[in-house]
Order: sequence, then C-alpha cells, then structure tokens
Amino acid sequence: MNKALLYVGTACHLCDYARELVEAVFSNNEWTFIEVNINSSEVLREKYGEFIPVISFPSGAEKGWPFTKNQLTKMLTEENKLFQ
Repeated sequence: MNKALLYVGTACHLCDYARELVEAVFSNNEWTFIEVNINSSEVLREKYGEFIPVISFPSGAEKGWPFTKNQLTKMLTEENKLFQ
C-alpha cells in the first residue's frame, strides 16, 4: 500500500478538516497516510509552520492548505503513474 505524510499541528482545526478529506480520498484509492505533528521537530516547524496542514507524497510532491478532494485525487493519480 502506498503511503503519504500529513503534516499537522497541535489544536489545529484546519488539520482536523484536512485529515477527514485525506481519509475519504485515500480510502477509495488504496493509499494510507502517516500523520506527523510538526511540533515534534524544530526543522518541521520551520519548514511547515505557516502552511499546515500539508500533504506530502513519496515523489516529493507536496500541497499545503487549502486543498480539495479533487486536488488530492489528481495528486494520487499522478503518484500512481510514477510508481506503477
């Protein structure tokens, strides 16, 4: 199964909403994600602090908030083409 990273923060209502979107899209596409709290690392806070939630794919493609189900689906399609 393919995996992506979802960078989130603590007490982040947008992150909660993003998690729901990612779960809905990924469950229909045989993908899973690992949630990473950026507060666990100074490097992650510096890189993603103003952009969370951020979805990051194995190819290196990333999308910060806001994103939609359609955008996630398109990104998954591109990732699937790269790793067939």
